[in-house]
Amino acid sequence: MIARNMRQPLYRMKRRLGLMTLMVSVLLVLTACNEQQQTDHLGTEGDSLINAAYKIHDYERILSLADLHQQTGSLSELKASYWRGYAYSRLRKMRMAEMEWKRAIAQPVDDADALKYYAKSANRLAGLLNMKLDYEGTMRVAMPAIQLLKERDYTMNTDNANLQTFVGNCQLKLGNKQDAANSYSLAYECYLQTIDTDDNIADYTSSIAGIITITDAYIQTNNYKEANEWADRFDSILKRYRQHPQADDAFYDKQWARLNFYRGCILEGLGRKEEALQAYRVANNTRYAKTADGQIEATSYLTAARRWDEAADKFSVLEQQLARYDMKLTLDNIQTYLLPKYQANVGAHRIDSVIAIGAWICSALDSAIVWERRNTALELATIYDIKQKESEFMEQKAFLQHQRFLTIFFMLLLVILGLGLFIFFRHRAAVRLENAYRRLEDAYRRLSEANSQTIIERNDQLSPEQIADEAIDASGIATASHLT
Repeated sequence: MIARNMRQPLYRMKRRLGLMTLMVSVLLVLTACNEQQQTDHLGTEGDSLINAAYKIHDYERILSLADLHQQTGSLSELKASYWRGYAYSRLRKMRMAEMEWKRAIAQPVDDADALKYYAKSANRLAGLLNMKLDYEGTMRVAMPAIQLLKERDYTMNTDNANLQTFVGNCQLKLGNKQDAANSYSLAYECYLQTIDTDDNIADYTSSIAGIITITDAYIQTNNYKEANEWADRFDSILKRYRQHPQADDAFYDKQWARLNFYRGCILEGLGRKEEALQAYRVANNTRYAKTADGQIEATSYLTAARRWDEAADKFSVLEQQLARYDMKLTLDNIQTYLLPKYQANVGAHRIDSVIAIGAWICSALDSAIVWERRNTALELATIYDIKQKESEFMEQKAFLQHQRFLTIFFMLLLVILGLGLFIFFRHRAAVRLENAYRRLEDAYRRLSEANSQTIIERNDQLSPEQIADEAIDASGIATASHLT
């Protein structure tokens, strides 16, 4: 009985200790869950704010939001780097965009959201390197990205298709026509499967842009037979776009004009001049062809057909368009716009215009070289400043993590110390109770032994007759008590 009585306080103590430990554990888990919910909420808020800035083309705000929400932990470094790269690319700071996208694809890809932004970053970076004619760099980015997306079963998207397209461009430029054809076929299958699966209007526009890239690559390399096949695919997917409920008439008109300008160039290259002229006339009947952008785009066919006078007339709006878009005369823009304009006027024998355009090119080259050097210096300085700030941020982050670790450690230490003290005092109280009970038991035993000894001694002093009388008297008392 004594042992059972002793076990009950110990059992209750252990049960309370277990409950307290469980409560502490649950409290820590709930705290962690609460922090995660707050981070998820901030992440959703950060995504919403960046998407809002993206829709209104506020690229400076995208940069500040990406920095802010990365520092608070609500945006991963991968996602923040993607958005900074996107904003820098729109601000024509291509070195910084390249740096951010390289940083993005170097981050761990540990969930579906990270995989999505990894694909976007790899697509943008490969496209940028391809535009710079850095074929080796393009392949180094695109090939591992394609392999990773395949391993993660994330291939039904236009980012993966674009990566295949960029690989094909590199292979075509390097003279590997068959490899390029295979890559382009994989890209086309991916474009079709993406729009068949999702039927999202954005996937249609991305797919059309990808097919335009392939068609243009074949035209630029004078592979007119292959270009003609891709023009047919361009036509097919554009018809599907037109039937979509969300199709935009202006977008369709522009792409229909572009398709027929391409056909004009292709058929001219194949020697089918009458068909080429017919395609050009179809393009010229669109609304887009009447715009300044459309007129400049029409010069591709007119130059191929050696219709120099018409090409020179179309190029007359070039200066106006450069001013409209506030386009700086960089080395790329001089090569893309001014040299074709110069060539058209040379072909049209417009000597005065040739001299004027030649002077313009010389002046623009001088400014472009100065601007390129200054822009390079500014970007390098900004990159250095960013890296320095990142170093400071990482040091601050490490310090805060260290402080947080110490805080958690001391909190756990206090909890363990409190539980230890509780166990110690409860155990000491139980020991005291057990000792007191044992002393009481000993005292009771000694008292019982003393009473027994007293009775024995008294009985030894009485005669047998007295003992019998006392027994009779005790029996009578007990009977009377029972009757009462």
